[in-house]
Amino acid sequence: MRIGRLLLPTFGALVASGLFMFSPAELASGTSIEARRAAGINNFTVDELLNTPPSDPCQFFGGENAMVEWFIEMDLENKLIPMRVPKIYLEDKPDHEEGEHHTAQLFAFMIDNFLPVTRPQTAAIHRAQPDNAHARQYVTFLVGDYIELREIVSLMISMMGGRFDERRPMEEFPVTPGTYGLTKVVPPQGYLDQNVYFELDNTDEPATAIACSTQNEHIRDPSCDMHFRASEVDVNVNFQLPYLPRWAAIKQDVERFLTCATNFDD
Repeated sequence: MRIGRLLLPTFGALVASGLFMFSPAELASGTSIEARRAAGINNFTVDELLNTPPSDPCQFFGGENAMVEWFIEMDLENKLIPMRVPKIYLEDKPDHEEGEHHTAQLFAFMIDNFLPVTRPQTAAIHRAQPDNAHARQYVTFLVGDYIELREIVSLMISMMGGRFDERRPMEEFPVTPGTYGLTKVVPPQGYLDQNVYFELDNTDEPATAIACSTQNEHIRDPSCDMHFRASEVDVNVNFQLPYLPRWAAIKQDVERFLTCATNFDD
């Protein structure tokens, strides 16, 4: 998916475009469910998406599964990162083209079992659970080329009050031990639009940065954006706030997927 950095099209625009749809002939073919999945057609039912036991994030790599190889353009670093991924994780048909160069690539998966999930499937999941406050049991993540994590943390902090304030180094802000193994930035006085957390590596540099919106009259379904580096690409993961306690497991699964996507035989 050749999209601008940090800019995603709306679900409605993509649905209206029809780019993610497989042809009726493909969907109506007499091949088995397993064969169509191996060919890259995501035909999982809502029941399968919600109730399949935990699975390896690399479950669709190798074997008879249809794969595609292309490149992520890392413009800020002036390099290309080759990736080879199962087509079943690529909802938009243009992303099935071999050898393309992409500035970013979007994926979506179920949190519990890493099954790929499409936009129509997420809508069906919501309809199947109208009274479930935790109904968004899926994650989207975007790989691309972003600024350094330290700068991302500073940007996140500058937006804590709901508007852009002067960006300052992250060291200028007080912190406190947070929950779930994270360090939490102490919010400035005034209206709080989001909480900011980070994890430091063994050199005291940010290894993970997370900004979570707060629930209020303006934000009905608060979510979190998590940034980190994996397999030489920058990653932005979005998930709903109730799943913040599972941030480390979500990150580990994405890292595992990207390791399989970037380590392959020629």
